[in-house]
Amino acid sequence: MSPNLVLMTGSDLRHRYFINRLNREFPVACVFIESLSYPEVHASSPKAQAAWDWFFTRWDEYETKTFADSKTWPLKNNPLVIRVPEGSINSADILNSIQTQRPDLIILFGTSLIGPAVLERFPDRILNLHIGISGQYRGSS
Repeated sequence: MSPNLVLMTGSDLRHRYFINRLNREFPVACVFIESLSYPEVHASSPKAQAAWDWFFTRWDEYETKTFADSKTWPLKNNPLVIRVPEGSINSADILNSIQTQRPDLIILFGTSLIGPAVLERFPDRILNLHIGISGQYRGSS
């Protein structure tokens, strides 16, 4: 029997890929998709602005090329999707919604910081996929 998987992630294309990649192999009970806004880059010079523009243009091109086809993959199931407003990932409402799903495993990728209430409620059941050293690297934005 498959574990009861709950995913908590962002709303960008790479996050959709993450959802679909897991759901290609395993049924997913529920996906919490957090809305996030990224800070604007305020470059110190035109040259710095050109570098940022180059970087984000390439980023978008790479994500589209690499992740867009996941929209067409056959999936194990059609999980419940719960949209999480920005700033409420640690709210009592979201905690109650997670509890309702009775997860065996919660997999995080691309959310804001998860607080003690969630972490303490689900000990040894949370896997955080983070590309940097947590606490030292908060992400590219």
